[in-house]
Amino acid sequence: MKKIQSVERAVAVLELLDSLEGNTGLGVNEVARLLKLKPPTVHNFLQTLAELGYLEQNEHCKYRLAERTQWLGWEGKRKELLIAAARPHAARLSLDLNETVILTAQSGFYWQTLLRFESNHGLMVRDNLPVNTNFYISATGRCILSQLPARELERLIAHFRLPLPSEWAGAETLEGMLAALEKIRYDRYELIHTDNGVSGAGAVITPFRNAAVGALGVYLPTFRFKGEHRKEILDGLRTAAARIRP
Repeated sequence: MKKIQSVERAVAVLELLDSLEGNTGLGVNEVARLLKLKPPTVHNFLQTLAELGYLEQNEHCKYRLAERTQWLGWEGKRKELLIAAARPHAARLSLDLNETVILTAQSGFYWQTLLRFESNHGLMVRDNLPVNTNFYISATGRCILSQLPARELERLIAHFRLPLPSEWAGAETLEGMLAALEKIRYDRYELIHTDNGVSGAGAVITPFRNAAVGALGVYLPTFRFKGEHRKEILDGLRTAAARIRP
């Protein structure tokens, strides 16, 4: 069946805005950058969706979901179920490790941070982006991918592309990516070390009931991720993720 591009783009706009923490809204240029579309095209879509009652503008002229979208699905409820189950374990883990702990989840073609518990270190890792389109460059993003049904994974890859070698070494082919995801499912965690001195560890949360597909993560400066503390992080992270149940 031939895809209708305008419908695809309208749905992408709605999914993007649905991924925002607190329904804070995005401007035309922000939406255009994240969806890799031209601003005039995005402006037309946003205005049309607003006229139909699915979007509204806040006091800063940013577009956000309007009340009418609540009738379209249960994405918000799915996130709430995950948050309720994960919150006490994520909070306890952050206290035990004194490191930044996050809970992330899939939302359509995007992943977002649902919860963040900060450490009291003077030097911390902060992520101020409410939404990200690239699952491949994040430890928790990769963990989320490892738990998606095969058809959903295929849909996501088709929408974007396979990873670049610089984003996920060894996963730039479909065979390589499937093997990497199988390893994550077996190990129950994934590690990433960036060029700017940040290390991330993500742990798989086994999907349950009607909750969103998510992952638990710890992010810290690489110089702290070593020795006994490294073992404490990995053991604690996997244990906490395994305890996240309804």
